[in-house]
Amino acid sequence: MQMTATEPRPRTSSGSAKFDQIYVTHCLHGEGRFGQAGFNVQASSTEEPLLLRFARDYPAYELPWDLRQPGDLAEIAPCRLALVKIPGGRSALIHSVHLPEDKRGRANNFFSHVLVAPALNPRQALTTWASPEWVTHRNSATPLDLTPLAGLPSAGPLNDRAVTAFLQATASSEQGDSSLQLVPTRLSDDPEQRQELLRVVLRGCQIAIEAFPAARCRFYILAEPRLTALLLYAAARLLPDALGAKLTFSTYEHARRDLRSYKYAQVVGTIIADPTKGLDADLYTTRGYALDTFKHEYSTELAADASTEFDDWIQLAATGEWRTLDKVRQMLGANNTTLVSFPEARQAYQLSTRLTSGQAEAEELIALRQTPWGQSILDANGERVWELVREASRSNERVREAFADLLRQNLHDLERRAAEHLKEPGSMDWRSYWQTLAFVLKEDPRELWEVFERMLPGSPYPASLRLALLEELCQLQLPVIRYKLRGHALLRNCRQEDLELLVGSSLDRELVVWALCYALFGWETRPTAVAHLHAGDDPLLKTFWQQFQLLQNEDQRRAVLAPLFPPSEAGARFFSRSLGNHIQIKYETLVWLLDWLGALTNEWNNFWAEGDHLGQLLETLRRSGQGTGELWDRLCSRIDRELIVPGDPMQRVFLMELAAAKERPGPSLPEMTVQTIADWVLLREHFEKASAEDAADQQAVIDACNRRGLDPVDLLASYFVQYVLPCGLEKEVLDDFVGFYHRFCPSGGEFQDYSCRLLWWLRFLEACPEESTKALYQRYYLEQFVPHEFRWRLVEETYRAGKISSAVYESILKPTASLQLSEKARDSERDGLFLFQVAGVRPPNPNEQQSRTLAIWKRFYWLCPGIAGGILAFFLCQIYKAQMGKVAAFVLFVPAVFALAEAVASQALGMMLARFGHQGAGLSCLRKFIVWELLTGSMLGGSCGLIFGLLARFAGGSMPSALAVGSACVLALATASAIGLAMPLLLRRFQIEVLLSGGALARALAGIVALLLYFVVARFLLA
Repeated sequence: MQMTATEPRPRTSSGSAKFDQIYVTHCLHGEGRFGQAGFNVQASSTEEPLLLRFARDYPAYELPWDLRQPGDLAEIAPCRLALVKIPGGRSALIHSVHLPEDKRGRANNFFSHVLVAPALNPRQALTTWASPEWVTHRNSATPLDLTPLAGLPSAGPLNDRAVTAFLQATASSEQGDSSLQLVPTRLSDDPEQRQELLRVVLRGCQIAIEAFPAARCRFYILAEPRLTALLLYAAARLLPDALGAKLTFSTYEHARRDLRSYKYAQVVGTIIADPTKGLDADLYTTRGYALDTFKHEYSTELAADASTEFDDWIQLAATGEWRTLDKVRQMLGANNTTLVSFPEARQAYQLSTRLTSGQAEAEELIALRQTPWGQSILDANGERVWELVREASRSNERVREAFADLLRQNLHDLERRAAEHLKEPGSMDWRSYWQTLAFVLKEDPRELWEVFERMLPGSPYPASLRLALLEELCQLQLPVIRYKLRGHALLRNCRQEDLELLVGSSLDRELVVWALCYALFGWETRPTAVAHLHAGDDPLLKTFWQQFQLLQNEDQRRAVLAPLFPPSEAGARFFSRSLGNHIQIKYETLVWLLDWLGALTNEWNNFWAEGDHLGQLLETLRRSGQGTGELWDRLCSRIDRELIVPGDPMQRVFLMELAAAKERPGPSLPEMTVQTIADWVLLREHFEKASAEDAADQQAVIDACNRRGLDPVDLLASYFVQYVLPCGLEKEVLDDFVGFYHRFCPSGGEFQDYSCRLLWWLRFLEACPEESTKALYQRYYLEQFVPHEFRWRLVEETYRAGKISSAVYESILKPTASLQLSEKARDSERDGLFLFQVAGVRPPNPNEQQSRTLAIWKRFYWLCPGIAGGILAFFLCQIYKAQMGKVAAFVLFVPAVFALAEAVASQALGMMLARFGHQGAGLSCLRKFIVWELLTGSMLGGSCGLIFGLLARFAGGSMPSALAVGSACVLALATASAIGLAMPLLLRRFQIEVLLSGGALARALAGIVALLLYFVVARFLLA
């Protein structure tokens, strides 16, 4: 049975020890060591305060309450024998007896004889039970200073024979005086019950010793003190020596007063006058474990199972085979704390015999090692055990685990044998010794590495041995070993056949990479190493770059990379694969590698455009840490004005990748790089839109141009040549571009502002291939975007500077000498435009000579819409001749509706020109005006329709004809009002108000629409 024990204390003998003794009893004032009245130290052989205080404070002896009656109680008063521990590690043996009431009148008096020694064996202490050498009463002649005892009191009735008699079928009571009878008469006729009591006591002592110092570590026995002493002696005798030596006990403590608070001993005996009352229930459960020998009740944990080992030893004791028991105990060892069965002890004896003869096998060694009692047998056969363990551990891992400490003690022998086998060509026996060494030193990898270095033979190594050694080291999975292997001789100086064997093996790829890297430094092995790395799979490539990061010397890093990255297609392929595997590389090495390959030249543009090479490079650069601004600047310098115009595709790719790298989470880019990328992105987006209504902050765009060293005029000129000039004189394209480039120019309304904008425009036109085309663009800008008051002056200055053509100069209206486009002239021009819009004629210019024929033709020209309207009216009348013939009154009103529609359209057009023709207006104001005019037109139509309807009825027409005339008049006049309002807006929208007369067009269109509506309504109402 396995038992858990606290730290074992060595067994001590009392033969040569000196025992300090202390007497404790009731003293009068002036008596005893301290001179105080009461229970105190009467005499002692020591003055040590700790011992005296312990003896005085130890719980007083008291009779059971029911025995407190007058008379001589010496026959029935319980005797207390206690073995306890004193603070500091010493032991105290206390013998207490009841003193009858004397002439001093002190009732319930007692006398305690205390012995103190460094250590006391419980079995030896219990043999002093009822010894006549114990001092049991006070003596006035006793001196205060006692002499230490040379040994324990002589043995009493407790011995091996008493235990044997107790366990036999008929208990012997031949113990001399009847007061010292050890076996109560109530147990004399039941030997099985007595053996069961001993079995329970053994179990209780074992549990109490193992549970210490837990809260539930007390074993309480309700029995006569002599029976308690006998049972405790048997327990101390049968328990293993190392376990029994920890036993502390008291054969008697007061049941009702001291038992709950008593903590000096692990096993506590007690007795009460009426044993049928028994012990308190909590003593069986929460406070500890208990045994009632009167009722034969005990805690459930004390019940022995069927396989208990106690039965074997109890039977040995019952038959008196104490020598056999001692012999087995001696063989099992003094430090054994496990109580084993006798068959197990017999097995131990047999194993010891086989071990001595050299016939023991691995499993038998393990069996001995796994039992507490087997260690003493192994220790007795040290050399033989080592030979068996050494050979068995080479192939049996269980032996290694069981004898790990023994293997470690003999490391030098294992190391020596492994080294000898390593030197033997073709021998693989070293592997088993090495595996044993690795197992023993797995918790100390540094020492394991030192052992490996010592046992390793000198180079050169056979290829198979090199691989086998590396495989063994890799199987250890120890970081220290892996680190030390990186520069080891096993990976250096590999031949071509070594490399082939290492690459094709299942060896850790990290070690393979180091071997290949070392091979790159050798002229003979370099091509082989390069070929293996170029043809290696992605895991090998990733491992290469991971280990490459560990190289601290820049010259070494470049020496490794130079043969792997030749400036050729092979180097580009390997570089592509490296980027795809997210390489980690130091910044200075990356810069060198890019320059070595020439990767930042135009010849590599196709490479960067393929796949995601550029993005992978930028991500690698981001992970290179701080101080990378120079390379970022070099990458950004590949972008110039060609990005914007003509829009180089390669530069667009570069910018997209740079912008994406800037936005990715992770390490930030240098501040200057971030600004450069932001500037190019802003400029590219701004010039791609090239809109006059661009919402971008124009100042930010100009600042970006300045930071990037770009001339906006140069960019705009290139943009004009590439995108605007091919479209010709398309007004919408020109106006949009002019609005776009004006955002770069000063935005004021002064002369110098218009001069600046004009000069930019003239610079754009320098690329025009023909002078005539250039003149058209110049005149268009002057007429559309230069105010009249500044136009002539700008034309004159630019003409003198030779920037505009003479044709443009001569075509621009020149001001008179006294007045340059005064306010009166502007009003005249505005009035002339108003007249032209309403009537289709312009007032004559006093400064121009014009023939009368031309003047008449201009006026007749704008009568053409009216003539066309009359012709269309004629055809409408022909189409609806049937309706006109049915109702005579209907025909009478055709001229009136036609005339009214023209008049309402003229009114609406005139109101629109007068209100919004020459000044800006908000959208809300324009809407309100249009709504009001439409409502006015409808009201006018309704009034006229009512008048004409009543007139038609009065003239004898039918009610349907009157209704047709009235409703047609309303629709016609409302539609004419809408046409009059819409015509100026349409002409202004298409900027042709100076070319077409809105009045002539509106009147003609209104008349035709009015007649069409008049006829359609009549057709439906007069059918």
